[in-house]
Amino acid sequence: MAQRKAKFLVEAEDGTRTAMQSVARNLGTVHAAAERVAGTFQSVFLASLAITFGKAIVTAAMEAEQASARLTAVLRATGNMAGFTKEQLDKMADSMAESTQFDDESIRNAQSVLLKFGVIQEKVFTRAIKLAADYAAFTGSAIPEAAQTIGKALASPAEGLGALERQIGKVSPATKQMIEDLVQTGKVAEAQGVILDILKGKIGGTAEEMNTGYTGATRTFTKAWDEMLESIGRTGVVQTPVNALFRNVAGTFKDIKEIIDNGDWVE
Repeated sequence: MAQRKAKFLVEAEDGTRTAMQSVARNLGTVHAAAERVAGTFQSVFLASLAITFGKAIVTAAMEAEQASARLTAVLRATGNMAGFTKEQLDKMADSMAESTQFDDESIRNAQSVLLKFGVIQEKVFTRAIKLAADYAAFTGSAIPEAAQTIGKALASPAEGLGALERQIGKVSPATKQMIEDLVQTGKVAEAQGVILDILKGKIGGTAEEMNTGYTGATRTFTKAWDEMLESIGRTGVVQTPVNALFRNVAGTFKDIKEIIDNGDWVE
């Protein structure tokens, strides 16, 4: 009886050991498979991250390039009537980007919008672009759109108040009459100044006020990130191979188009 019991215990122990060893082997297999899957996902994730980062670099550099080129073209087309050089406008945009929630590209685009009117010059221009930032912050619009609205009002002071009044409130009849009288006597710059005074009194400083707290910190981080991407994108290390790649691919697309148009792809 004792021998059979001992034999049973030994066999039970051996069976348990075998089962545990089998579980351990299976767990090892699962672990190895999991590591391989994790490695694959890691590679895919890193590749996706690299592609996304590369795309962000190219996009940021391209947007900066377009805003700068547009501003240069508008200055040339208007004969620098506003009284500013490209370098002065760039410094103005960079300074405003530091103190408001808007980035320098959007501010340069707003500058281009104001310049196109051809009748907004020097001090009036400086005040107008700053108030465009305030108007955009106040209305929740983009700064180029705000510049368009203000530009229309300044280009035609007697009639241009309507769009502004819908956002900032009514202007007194006496003030409207004063603006009309100034325009009639050829004092357009003074009439423009009155409109800007109205805007300043109602919404002046809004852009800077809204660039504080969490909003200011977040926008500052975002703009710094974009500026870094732009700088990377402007380097020859990135710009040269990317430009070459796009040109080569474009050439390939043209070759394929010609083959299709000529019917050479059909046997």
